[in-house]
Amino acid sequence: MKRSMLGLGLTLSAITMLYAADLAPLGIRQDVEAWHVGSVAAGRGPAAAFWNPALLGYEQGTTQLEFIFSGEDEDEDEDHPQTDELGVFANLGGLGFGMIHEESPAGLFVNQYRLGLGSGTRGNYTGLAYGWSEGNDDSAKTPDQLILSYLTQPHRYVSFGSTATWVLGNTYQQPGTLLESGLALRPFTDRVTLSVDGAWRFDGGSYIERSAEYWAGVEVEPVDYLRLSARKHLDTDDIVFQAGLNLRHLSLGAILPDAESDAKPGPGTRYSVLFSDRTFNKGLALRHKKQLFARIELAGMAGEYPWLMVGQKFQLQKFLTQMEAAEKNPRLKGLFLNIRPDFQADMALLREIRERIVEYKAKTGGEVAVYCHGHSLGTLYLASVADRRAMLPIGEAQIDNMGRERLYLADAFEEAGIDFVRFNIGAYKGAGEDFDRNAMSPEVRENVGACLNDIYNHVTEGIREGYGLSQAQLDELLAHWFVTRDQLMAMKLVDTLLYDDQVEDWVCRRESSDDDDDKKSVGFTISLGVNMKDLEKLKGDRVVSLASLTELPIHRRWGGKPEIAVIYASGPIYSGRSLGPLAIGDETLIKQFKAVREDDNIKAVVFHIDSPGGSGYASDLVWREMERLKKKKPLIVVQGFVAASGGYYLSMAADTILSTPMTITGSIGVAAGLFFDKGLMNNAKLRQDGVWAGKKESFGGTMVAAPLDFKAGSAQLRMPPLPIFGRELTENQSLELHAMIKDFYTDFVQKVADCRDKSWEEVNGIAEGRVWSGPAAQKLGLVDGQGGLRDGIELARLKADLKKEDVKIKEIHPALSYVDIIQLLQMLRQGGGMSAAQQRLFAEQVGLTQDMRLSILGSGKPELLLDDQPYQGFGW
Repeated sequence: MKRSMLGLGLTLSAITMLYAADLAPLGIRQDVEAWHVGSVAAGRGPAAAFWNPALLGYEQGTTQLEFIFSGEDEDEDEDHPQTDELGVFANLGGLGFGMIHEESPAGLFVNQYRLGLGSGTRGNYTGLAYGWSEGNDDSAKTPDQLILSYLTQPHRYVSFGSTATWVLGNTYQQPGTLLESGLALRPFTDRVTLSVDGAWRFDGGSYIERSAEYWAGVEVEPVDYLRLSARKHLDTDDIVFQAGLNLRHLSLGAILPDAESDAKPGPGTRYSVLFSDRTFNKGLALRHKKQLFARIELAGMAGEYPWLMVGQKFQLQKFLTQMEAAEKNPRLKGLFLNIRPDFQADMALLREIRERIVEYKAKTGGEVAVYCHGHSLGTLYLASVADRRAMLPIGEAQIDNMGRERLYLADAFEEAGIDFVRFNIGAYKGAGEDFDRNAMSPEVRENVGACLNDIYNHVTEGIREGYGLSQAQLDELLAHWFVTRDQLMAMKLVDTLLYDDQVEDWVCRRESSDDDDDKKSVGFTISLGVNMKDLEKLKGDRVVSLASLTELPIHRRWGGKPEIAVIYASGPIYSGRSLGPLAIGDETLIKQFKAVREDDNIKAVVFHIDSPGGSGYASDLVWREMERLKKKKPLIVVQGFVAASGGYYLSMAADTILSTPMTITGSIGVAAGLFFDKGLMNNAKLRQDGVWAGKKESFGGTMVAAPLDFKAGSAQLRMPPLPIFGRELTENQSLELHAMIKDFYTDFVQKVADCRDKSWEEVNGIAEGRVWSGPAAQKLGLVDGQGGLRDGIELARLKADLKKEDVKIKEIHPALSYVDIIQLLQMLRQGGGMSAAQQRLFAEQVGLTQDMRLSILGSGKPELLLDDQPYQGFGW
């Protein structure tokens, strides 16, 4: 994510190569430090990287462009002729380039160039640069240079920078070395910076005292948007003053040198203009006095994982950060939620969005407007907090219940010649019952139904309260599968019908016009998207992206901030590497937890889990690493839509567990199963035989991975390969397998009892595979409270005793391998677009989950997988 421009960056660069250059023939100043205001330990902006390339690393993630030019001073005289100067500097997220053109009164000129690269993190940065020059006189050219630099900020009050410049020499100049070091302090506040710098030159190994120079400086920011600086040469009367004005993304400044003791010619007052990476966003460079509406774009797959390949446009943590800035913006009149047709999210995430908007309204009194193409149960729940609501004229509402039917395969397996034997501890543990039953068991139906009803009632009650409906009106609404636009308007669920091009005018309460096709771009912004209609709209209220509100002037903090790590895990749990957000691998999670445990800069950890469970062994290995982490620093678990069975196994290790009213959790139980040949191999004319060492009979005989095709007329259903054993277990084998599963269940319940400060009997009474909604789980003591990601981060901060303004959030996602990326690219190419790719992705996730369930169940090992995810989310 691109960072905001955090300072003026108006100080012009001191090209260190000029120390080694004898520019007397041109009459160009040699001691450029006379107008150099910034310290090598505390620079800002792209030009700053020229006196310390490591500052490019400090500014990495930022895109900036700066222009400087010299003006003519009224007191210019013949003894102090002024040079003309023009400079251009750019920082492209850690890669910097710059050029300074200087021309003497005699018409001679030199161009100084530099290309640099900086990187680093947490207050330690390194830089590398190369400099060269050209001019209209060979004697004016300065030698090429190689520059290495370092910047360290061990504390928020201390910054130290150092550069080493190797002057390579040319026809007119000898090789040499220039060393510069600077120390900057902020002993009082972040708004006052004191600095001292020194520069020493070495020629051929000999030290030249006359080349040593020392400077002291001070920088003050009395109010936001204004910065004042001064820099004094300690051996002469040279003083340089600077004043800068930061207009959000556009900065203006001036540098006034005072070098009465210096008879060398030089430029007069310098002026600078700096653009940040958001200056050229549509309309942002042009401010106005009217109020703003912040647009929240709800599009693509919502979640926590950054889907770079398939176009995820909404991430929860980014939204929460942006809402913090929105609350503090006095010019913000309200929020505009633009719900796009491809938006997909689960109910837990929708609730967190909704709750944050409710909090915004309560704190600010701001207005909320919502627009969508069509409604579902989820969008009605989200839009119920709005003050105004619009929909596409051809839109409608499709309202379905919460739940999900499953295919029961016992009869189909019997016909195919396959038997499935399930070993369950707990009557409510329904995992695998679709393989040995023809219908849902009464216990699972009762338990899962009660959990879904809790969630459904919470959603529908939110709709009733938000829209101000009576219970009879709510019942009437929910009785329909499809609700027409006229019915929606009659029930006042929608206020008006609009097309996309009319929405912004509706949000800003102005008359719409149809002259979009006639709009013309203006001036130099023709390629940057500013047009006549946009300029006219600046005269009144307007809509801006919520993300743009985070670009507010804030103070740069030195040193690495203490961090709260947020680890995300979603999907079924298995042994191996995580597959992005589709599956949780124990190897990946263990590495992540070990890394944050050993990182002293991370003071607390939030673990966001959304999983129906999976391998019992993999879950236990991750649980062990979480127990080790908890002993060293606070560990908070935030449960997503599903955190059950293995998902709860990972949750219980935390200091505090937060769920939501939409969360399905619990399912404390264990199951395992085996597929056996019961005629399949005989029908295929397959025979098994072999020889074994030892006296006991082999376990299950030959195992084959057999894909099955179930046909009914012209319809065909293909199953993933099943791990099918050649013969059924003996009685002793079955008894031993059941004992192993029971022992795992006993250990699972005991771990829950120890983590939740309960007795084994108490936990067993609410276990045996039962699932619970978040509030029900809280009453039973399985979770500690109701809250989402924002609440978890705030709780972690309090437990770590950190100040809110001093905390950095470090998000940790499972990485995608090259193979994963290639698969996603193939999905994009085959799908023909983002929407198709997203659909394929969901199909892949469902298929992956099913394959894992079959593989784990067929292994005979303990599995902690919820019987099935009873509700997958929304497809708008």
